Amino acid sequence: MADAPALVASVVIPTRNRPELLAEAISDLSAQDLGRDRYEIIVVDDGSDRVATVPGGIRLIRTAHRGVSAARNIGAREAAAELVCFVDDDVSVPPQWLRELVLGAERFPEALCFGGPIRVRMEARTGGWLCRYCAGATRGESELELDAPEGVIGSHVNGGNMGIRKRALAEAGAFDESVPAYGEETEWEDRLRAAGGQIVYLPEAWLWHRRTAEHLRFRSRLTRSFRGGLGNGYYARSIGDEATVGARDVLLSAAHVARRRCKGGLLHASYQAGFVTGRIRFAARTRRTRI
Repeated sequence: MADAPALVASVVIPTRNRPELLAEAISDLSAQDLGRDRYEIIVVDDGSDRVATVPGGIRLIRTAHRGVSAARNIGAREAAAELVCFVDDDVSVPPQWLRELVLGAERFPEALCFGGPIRVRMEARTGGWLCRYCAGATRGESELELDAPEGVIGSHVNGGNMGIRKRALAEAGAFDESVPAYGEETEWEDRLRAAGGQIVYLPEAWLWHRRTAEHLRFRSRLTRSFRGGLGNGYYARSIGDEATVGARDVLLSAAHVARRRCKGGLLHASYQAGFVTGRIRFAARTRRTRI
């Protein structure tokens, strides 16, 4: 009997309390045109209240709630392949995605990290809580897709569409589980680059980040805005960026809410509050380390 082909990739999906989205992501990932016997799928359930279930042939690891960095570290340690590919549970993955990551890794054998575009797919309306301007900005979100050709880049790739060689964790260390979300992969990529590791952008290895009705509810967006500011504020302080939130920013946000009767200004204010909190959190961690 012929030997089974060696695995060329391990796909790791951190998840928490989103079983419906997870099931659809797994369905997409199981249909990759690379050949199902050439890759494995590992789901790391980060302490869900609604425990994830997965089909046969999918590895499921359940852990206490420790955050996305811990889930990625666990998945990478358990991965059987040298190339470990990370996605989030709220993505839609075209059939060529994994093949493009694998081929990219073959074209750049010296690189240790790879990433592709994340395109936003709106699946619901934002509702009446946004003005026309803010709703248009939401529909046009493109900050996750770099405008860059294939090759080594000096910027960062997004952790929701990223592949790494396992030896990159030996070069740069594991993902820092104390760094807040939305800053954790950026901090790790800085360490990798400082250690001499190359990061390569693969424009054909793209996937969709879904904006479902739940994503677009005001409370969900408010929480996401705060967490985005938290991670970015923490990261900014960690690299010595002295950018701060000024009184003018706060006043502009309040004026937008009052003038347009739009909660988009509250999202901006939530981000600003998170940014300040992130900077304070990093400073507090630094003081504890020095004591």
